[in-house]
Amino acid sequence: MVNRLKTKLLLIEGLPGSGKTTTAKICKEILDELKIENKLFLEGNLDHPADYESVAFFSELEYSNLLKEFNEYYDLINKITEQKEEGYFIPYYKYKKELEDDFPDQLFHYILKKDTYDLSLQKNKELIYISWQRFSKKASEKQTVFIFECCFIQNPVTMSIIRENASIETAFNYVNSLLKTVKDLNPILLYLKPDDLTSSFKKVVAERPKRWSNSFIDYYTNQGYGQKENLKGLNGTIEVLKHRQLVEDEIFDKLDMEKYIINNSNYSKKETKQKIKNILKEYIDNEF
Repeated sequence: MVNRLKTKLLLIEGLPGSGKTTTAKICKEILDELKIENKLFLEGNLDHPADYESVAFFSELEYSNLLKEFNEYYDLINKITEQKEEGYFIPYYKYKKELEDDFPDQLFHYILKKDTYDLSLQKNKELIYISWQRFSKKASEKQTVFIFECCFIQNPVTMSIIRENASIETAFNYVNSLLKTVKDLNPILLYLKPDDLTSSFKKVVAERPKRWSNSFIDYYTNQGYGQKENLKGLNGTIEVLKHRQLVEDEIFDKLDMEKYIINNSNYSKKETKQKIKNILKEYIDNEF
């Protein structure tokens, strides 16, 4: 007898320090134990089937100019480029890791400036929406359960609120547009929300490299909402995160989908795993 889950997409969301990565891995553990085919895509996965992590986008004219500017690397550029209906995509970081010195730094930095998450909010939303549509179509033809960490709510909110200081409505519309593309996959949203946002984030800052925290603080305070409110440093970043939490709470409440809030403030893997098992029991054809 084969277990089947009545969803093909588990979405793991929450603020930094909430335990998204651990929870996503726990979901995979549960599905593996149930012998349900699954694929896990953590934040930063360079082969993500729906999101564009470290991928640059060029229009036809921009791509033509790229080839002219770096004509001596014409063959290399063509090799690492994927052409789609909407334009040309280059997973620059993936190929930099693979090719190393064969991928010249000058070319790398030129391409990096066209990262999909450095484009205008409207263009970014358009490209991500189409990518999610493609993913949904392919996923609907498989029995695989996909587990996505952070790209459903975090990335749209980061683009619209953290970077652009756009309205909550704008952020919700972005997230909701992605939900519409995957409705047929019967997605389930697991939102991680610890009791104390400040303590959770400070724990992350203490555990991760200084370079990460400096980059995160700079991104959160020097643009969009943080810049408008003149917020600085670690404490300023925490204030931005508090605002983000309010935004994500409102988005969560408005989303028309199967969704659950998981409090894992005690950081107990065993307890979190049992909570998720209890949730998934409602969506499995056969009992655990």
